[in-house]
Amino acid sequence: MPPTLPPRIAPDEFRDRQRRARELAAERGLAGVLVWSRGGHTTDRFYDVQWLAGYTSQFPFIPDGPGWSARSHAALILPVDGPAVLVADMPAFREDLAVADRIEHADDVAAATAGRVADAIPAGLIGVLGADTLAYPWHAAIERAAGSGRLERQDDLGWRLRLVKTPAEQALLRAASAIGSEAVTAVMEACVPGATEADAAADGIALVVRNGAMLHGISISSGPYAHHYAQSQPAPYDARRRLEAGDLARVDLYGSVDGYLFDFGRSRVVGRTPDGDQAALLDAVRETTLAGLAAVRPGVTVGDVARACDAHWAETELVRRGLVAPTGFAAWGHSTSLCWEEPWITVESDVVLEPGMCLCVEKRQPVPGLGGANFEETVLVTEGGYELLTTAPRTFG
Repeated sequence: MPPTLPPRIAPDEFRDRQRRARELAAERGLAGVLVWSRGGHTTDRFYDVQWLAGYTSQFPFIPDGPGWSARSHAALILPVDGPAVLVADMPAFREDLAVADRIEHADDVAAATAGRVADAIPAGLIGVLGADTLAYPWHAAIERAAGSGRLERQDDLGWRLRLVKTPAEQALLRAASAIGSEAVTAVMEACVPGATEADAAADGIALVVRNGAMLHGISISSGPYAHHYAQSQPAPYDARRRLEAGDLARVDLYGSVDGYLFDFGRSRVVGRTPDGDQAALLDAVRETTLAGLAAVRPGVTVGDVARACDAHWAETELVRRGLVAPTGFAAWGHSTSLCWEEPWITVESDVVLEPGMCLCVEKRQPVPGLGGANFEETVLVTEGGYELLTTAPRTFG
């Protein structure tokens, strides 16, 4: 029996988000914002429009053609003072789930957006959210219509608005991680001698879909390829390779409920207990992640969490034996909601933790000649510390 999913985000919450976005835009001296997002087969890059207006395009990306542009994309035009306009790429979607003052369908999304921006925000700077998904020809068309020099990248406006999650968002994050925990457990338990990586992936993917979540992606690697993030082919798992006793096997699995992510992974040795080097690797990624979690509480900075990870990693057997470097990692994880986003867990981050923030703390370590392993947990910051959302077993075998 699939779990009971939390309610969808209510329309009033989307309207409040739009109000907050207008206020922050005004504080920055902007006349409004243009929010651009890409959808298609996953929702991981549609978060700006989804968060503000509850709309995601499900149509796959196709190159511009005769009579259409920007398939799988949509735009939300949000003046500081004026109606919110959603420009959607397809007419066949549930308008009752999208929230805007006006909703328009356009085959040529770029041209329609260009015209609506010029009308809705006739003067002043326009902040652009989702700039990395706004391809050059579409950006050029919008800039010609709006006026040269008026578009200014403001992606951080979005993640700052999303930083502290509302109760409704927290409920969706809990539901997503509960499903993800079952799915990751299923993948790890399916990593047995004789099974293929595809067999293990199928067990996890089926659980995700059956329980009402959406798959974003999965990466599996094992045996002589376990130091890779995934197999080097379009499918991120190998349907030809059969697992053997003694293989290291690892998975990173990510998906969502109503766009809200679960994202974490586990590792194990297949068919027997780990040997000394394998145990050192598995222990290092797991215990370092847990050391970072121990530092999570309101009032500390994200940098403090990263420093706790750094300090523990430097003392692991893996480092003491010279199998890996003691420092030099880009990040120990990230914030999360509808996407992987700032603040990244680095020693430079001075973002102060608040109740309602959601963090993924993680470590993946490849060791050529030995293999690779990863370990990740997701937590909500609470008044007294944190709430662990990912409940899969921490060790297997």
